[in-house]
Amino acid sequence: PASFARGLSMTGPEPQLIPLRFQWAPGNQQITITPLRYLRLGEQYTINLQGLEAADGGVMETLQRSFDTIPSPAVVYAGPPNGDLSAGDPVFALRFASPMSQKSFGNRITFSPPLPDSRYYYDEYENTLYYYGLQPSTRYEVRVQPGMFDIHGNAINTPTTVSFSTAPLESSAYLDMP
Repeated sequence: PASFARGLSMTGPEPQLIPLRFQWAPGNQQITITPLRYLRLGEQYTINLQGLEAADGGVMETLQRSFDTIPSPAVVYAGPPNGDLSAGDPVFALRFASPMSQKSFGNRITFSPPLPDSRYYYDEYENTLYYYGLQPSTRYEVRVQPGMFDIHGNAINTPTTVSFSTAPLESSAYLDMP
C-alpha cells in the first residue's frame, strides 16, 4: 500500500534516516524490510511506521520497534581472571561478545607453557571457548592474537593477554583394607 511506503522509516545513531527497501509477501500479510546500507555493530536502531490507512478509512496508531545489532567481536571475559593465583578449575574460558567462527581460532590462542593435551570446546549458545587439561601448580600466560572473526566476518583487532596460576592438587589418601 502507498501509505506504507510514505510512513516507513528507520533511524539509528546517526541523525539521517536510513534508506530502506521493502517487499510484501503474497497476500500482503508479511513484509521484509532491508536497509540499503550496512548497519553499525553494537548500535540501536528503530523502525517507525506511521500514518497507515486503516481498513475503516481512519489512520492507525504509530508503530515503533527498536532492535540492537550484534556487538563488534571482542573477548569480553578471559578466565581464570588475570593475576589469579589459585585457579582451582583446570579449565580456561574465553567468552566473546558475538558468535564466533570456529575456523578462525587456528593458532591465535597460545598457552605458555603449552598445554600437554590441547582439548577445547566452543559453546555456540554462550559464545564461549573452553580449554581443558590445565596442569596443577602451574603459572600460565594465555595470549589471544587479533584476527579471529565472528560468523559475519568481522575481526577482533585487539590482543588479549591473561596470566594466572592453577591451584595445587589437593592432598588425598586412600586406605585399602581386605
